[in-house]
Amino acid sequence: MLDGITLRYYRMLRIPVAISRKYHILYLTLFPLIIIADTYPAIISHNIELVELAELTLLHIASIALLLLSLKVSIRYMKFRQIANTILFLVAPGVPLEFISSPLKVYGIIYVVIPVIGIIALINLVGFHRGIAYTITLPFLIQILFALKDSLQFITILRFVVVALLFLLSYSFINSINKYTDINVFEISNAWVKFMFTGNNAEFEEMLDKMGEEHDLSIKILLFDRERDGIALVAPTIHFGPYRMLGSTYFPYTLENALKAHSIKAFVLHGAGSHELNLAKKVYGDYLAKEISQKLAEARLHINSNSEQLYEPFRVFSSLREALCLYTESSAFLIISSPVMGGDDLPYELQLEAEKIAGIYGFKDVAIIDAHNVEGKRELQIHSFEPLIKAALSERSSVCRELKVGYGEEDVAESVKGVCTRKVKALAIECNKSLYALIYLYGNNARPGVRDTLRKIALMRGFRDAELVTLDDHTCAGIVFDMPYYTIELSDALAKSVDRALAKSLHDLRPAKVKIQHYKFNVRVAGSKIFKLLEIATEIGSAILRYLKIVIPMLYISWVAITILIKVFVL
Repeated sequence: MLDGITLRYYRMLRIPVAISRKYHILYLTLFPLIIIADTYPAIISHNIELVELAELTLLHIASIALLLLSLKVSIRYMKFRQIANTILFLVAPGVPLEFISSPLKVYGIIYVVIPVIGIIALINLVGFHRGIAYTITLPFLIQILFALKDSLQFITILRFVVVALLFLLSYSFINSINKYTDINVFEISNAWVKFMFTGNNAEFEEMLDKMGEEHDLSIKILLFDRERDGIALVAPTIHFGPYRMLGSTYFPYTLENALKAHSIKAFVLHGAGSHELNLAKKVYGDYLAKEISQKLAEARLHINSNSEQLYEPFRVFSSLREALCLYTESSAFLIISSPVMGGDDLPYELQLEAEKIAGIYGFKDVAIIDAHNVEGKRELQIHSFEPLIKAALSERSSVCRELKVGYGEEDVAESVKGVCTRKVKALAIECNKSLYALIYLYGNNARPGVRDTLRKIALMRGFRDAELVTLDDHTCAGIVFDMPYYTIELSDALAKSVDRALAKSLHDLRPAKVKIQHYKFNVRVAGSKIFKLLEIATEIGSAILRYLKIVIPMLYISWVAITILIKVFVL
């Protein structure tokens, strides 16, 4: 919920040991660097006093131990390694100050910078009031330790004045950014950080729930009912986010498993809408999956209920966009791609507009499906899509007099960048002796070229047309440093798995009846405030960066000036 740089900061605090092994080098480097900063004047003058060196070493060990133990007691959900990462970030900006001060035999100044970053980090980690208390108390206690070595009372007073000034400056900054909103961003980020470290989503989801709004969700299903099982194309107006196990991120998996228990293989598709349609709580998704699976299982039991005829799938084009169209007598399922420019989440308003247009052309219902198969910028203007929607709904094709449907599934042999779950699914539709395919990947969009390559594999298998869709899977988002998530990249392993899944779907072709199901539920979703929160978080993140870029250089310059004045007028 924070901007990209802050996201990377918190990811670094929590990354697993296997990934963060290189960071032990930083721990081993920082402490000797501090000791070198304190002793380099003596080394240069060849006048090293071992007793003083031992005293300084013990004081620094005591200071770091105080920081470690204090934060560990307060932040029980963090490991010592993660707390060590935090401390490294808090004190690292003070290293130059230690180098500047040591010629005057003023030590421990490295810790006066704790309020600069600490007030921001600790508020997020332990909450506002406790974060403020720790930010002022810890550097004061550490300066008391180092004041034992001061030769002048003036130096001791200066220590506490600097800590107090930096604290007041940072506190004023934190208060100033409250002007951005009535939303308590720090309270939300504190709950978010706890989820990052513990996996417990209760506190964060409770805040999303309070911030969210009631919404009428629509679940549109094209069911191919076969003798022994069913294959369902499920198009919910739910966005599968925000990420990991929060909200509706895991909903597609939950629904798949629930339908599998009723012998229904599911393709959970990405409808129109973005993060405003995230379910506020995961339990809402669990409830929906249970209800949908039960209703769909009942629909299969009624042999002649809502049976319709499927029409030959076809593709329409309009400017830079295209759609693969699946029709029945009453409903249309439009799978929209933007292969030239790419795209991201289709606006929810497009679904509402398509429903209005559908009535004009004699359809009772229409489902807009975002293929999410070529990465690109999001298009929010629905008029850009209207020609495509009208072209799709105005065209007619022949009835499928002979209809067979097949399902194929194949594991991917190795990890593929951007693929969250190493599995490929394929749907084969045989209509009037012509073959059509839907290739399904568990990822969030794809790099240019992936769609074209995988479609060619299907065409070489004898399919007349094929489309690639991704789940818009957010279960593996938020775990990399350089961006919120990776889009799917092409690999030999992925291509071979798609080919095998398509082959299995052809082998699985069986006669099927077509049924349309449409369910509605009133559920709390994140709502429009989610975008306001993201916008505010970005503004705050930018303000924090501006603050640090000004304060830290000014601190260095001021401290150089102070040491010069001390050298000239005091010592």
